[in-house]
Amino acid sequence: RADVSDQLADRLAGSRVVVVGEYHGHPASHLLQSRLQLALYQRQPHQILSMEQFERDHQADLDRYLAGELGEAEMIEDTGAWDNYRGSYRALVEFARQHRLPVVAANAPGALVRCVGRQGREALARMPAAERAWLARQPFLDSDAYQDKFADAIGGSHGTDDASMSERMRNAYLAQLLRDNTMAESILDALARHPGDQVLHTTGTFHSEQRL
Repeated sequence: RADVSDQLADRLAGSRVVVVGEYHGHPASHLLQSRLQLALYQRQPHQILSMEQFERDHQADLDRYLAGELGEAEMIEDTGAWDNYRGSYRALVEFARQHRLPVVAANAPGALVRCVGRQGREALARMPAAERAWLARQPFLDSDAYQDKFADAIGGSHGTDDASMSERMRNAYLAQLLRDNTMAESILDALARHPGDQVLHTTGTFHSEQRL
């Protein structure tokens, strides 16, 4: 009987982008990601690994590690890698490194996301151009379904207008969108740089479930 990762890879081999939602830190999620990475590579070796778990402003540090110019401990420190990096994501990065595949630090810088979470849209207008460049060009694209999902998740009512969501919650939603749209743009930019490659993107399940 074929392994589930092989079954998935057969179905997904022709897709330009494969998004794998995860429960952060859940061993089964990370095992599936690792097995799927290998299975997809066997079918389409022109592969790009894109990760929520690294932020755009640390792409150069990540690239230095992949090129052998930086040790692992230094990379983990310099990129601000997640605390569970070694147990959850190291296998993915090492696979990419071994096979000389690009790894995209896809996420928006956390400090800038937190500014939006506190101050809302106006925070972007006050950011220096060098910082704003790390963020999606269209930072707040969304859909009604995603608004409702977010509101349900935080225990609020549907929608994000003034009548149904507090300013604090609206700003938290904008911060969420900033992450989503920056990751999406990172994927599109990677495809533009590497036409014909397949992107495997790892992210939390909230960002990706139900194709929202």
